[in-house]
Amino acid sequence: MANISLSFTFRQERFSLRATVKGTSKRNYKEVQNLISPNLDSWDKKAQRFNEPTNEAIHNNNVLRVMKERYQHLIDTFNPHTGKELFELHETASKVEAKKELTFGDYVQQLINSMRNESNKRPSKNYQCYITLFNKLKKEGQIINIPLSKIGNSHFIKFSDWVLNASSNGKTNYVNAMKQFKSVHSKAFERELNDNLLRFKYMNHAPVREEKKRKALDSEQYRKFVDIDLSQVSFGVKNKEYYKELYHNFCIFLYEMKMRPVDVIRLHTDNIVTIKGKKYLSYVPEKKKNYLKDNKVKNEITPKAKSIIAKYKGESSKGYIFPFPMNEYDWDMGNAASWNKWNNRKQATMERARAFVKACASYIGIDPNDLILYTFRHSVITHEVNNNKKPLMTIAKEAGTSAEMIDKHYYSLLT
Repeated sequence: MANISLSFTFRQERFSLRATVKGTSKRNYKEVQNLISPNLDSWDKKAQRFNEPTNEAIHNNNVLRVMKERYQHLIDTFNPHTGKELFELHETASKVEAKKELTFGDYVQQLINSMRNESNKRPSKNYQCYITLFNKLKKEGQIINIPLSKIGNSHFIKFSDWVLNASSNGKTNYVNAMKQFKSVHSKAFERELNDNLLRFKYMNHAPVREEKKRKALDSEQYRKFVDIDLSQVSFGVKNKEYYKELYHNFCIFLYEMKMRPVDVIRLHTDNIVTIKGKKYLSYVPEKKKNYLKDNKVKNEITPKAKSIIAKYKGESSKGYIFPFPMNEYDWDMGNAASWNKWNNRKQATMERARAFVKACASYIGIDPNDLILYTFRHSVITHEVNNNKKPLMTIAKEAGTSAEMIDKHYYSLLT
């Protein structure tokens, strides 16, 4: 049982952590560092916190919480007999940590590794955002080597200036980079690896980005893509002729079934159902924010899509519609390691498909930057909207989206 209780007090004109041996009047004190203009009038002794709605109070309360948690951990782990022993334990632990002297880049890499190798639950895709941050830090070249404990507001501002000068993608690129930087700092702060406050209001400096309209192929451009001579397309992968045809059919399938690329990649023959003598694809899209209550899409398979399914029938030993290499494994989507490997393979497959699409762009008379996998989904929805042969709600149901989204993004694409 813990022999020491902890509380904060104002002593000799300084805030201190008081360690009291239970049942005695024996006390030792440790001054609290890194408080910002603590307001004694707002100090709640019973609640052990500053009760005022200011950034300084929020910062100070975090400093107190982290400090107390750190010392409480030492009490629970080593059960020191006096406050003096407790504070000496902390000094020893701090010296050991100081010898390691993690850099900011080291800590980002640690976060990436821990998220990738999460053993207790399915890992978050967030680690990919941290990889993006890490790559930016490498390009910046200086902040990545600063000791984690030294990272402060000046580095936050410096990184902001660098991203603004280096960014070619406007507001989203800037805001995401700054969010990830601050997220890393917050995690370090919680673990008492950094005690500095980031005051810089980066959103006030975010560039205004003009929203780009979604691109769509016109009917003639799409016809050229369907009829493209694949032997003329330069695409440097192993078994390139086979994979050029596979990715070509993949894109046509996206158009025919109005689907998102990630949903086509994981399509299985189990997703094919028969309703009143007709074949449908029945699946739950990865992007679940659509109008359907059960999030399930049922879309009749077009003749062209049927021929593509038939072409690759039996090529996937696991029963997937498209025989991508990633579909030759039994993935346990409830298992962290398995899901993580699947996600990495999926990203790699998407990258190869994107590379193929860009290689086709010049043959159909379109800028490679305007031709992406999603272009095929955008194109078919746009064509059907402008043909005005189907109700808007029917198109939305087949595409697994909402009428509102179609109204917002597709009506004006070809007009």
